[in-house]
Amino acid sequence: MYFKRRFNCFFQQVSPHRSGVILEVKPELFAEYLGTIDRSVARLIPGAREISLGYAEFAGWRLSELDRWQWISDGQAFVGCLINQGVFAVIDRQKPLIKKSPVSTIGQS
Repeated sequence: MYFKRRFNCFFQQVSPHRSGVILEVKPELFAEYLGTIDRSVARLIPGAREISLGYAEFAGWRLSELDRWQWISDGQAFVGCLINQGVFAVIDRQKPLIKKSPVSTIGQS
């Protein structure tokens, strides 16, 4: 499974495997991208935390090189699994797990 994320003024393709990409998953919280992980396996990892990949600006996905890109809507975000070594993108039945992204409170008081 391949992902695309916004990176400055273009889209960067992110592979399904550990590739040395560093993501900012929250303001000032950086983690190495570790690839994809099935939802059932992610639940078994002690200390793992669910995290939105919305801040990392993941915007689309495709299962293989031959498939079309599937773009997610505004207000949605891919789900990640944060562990001490980095962050995984969570998949369920060969599709990424997508949830509504939390409402941004940046700049509001």
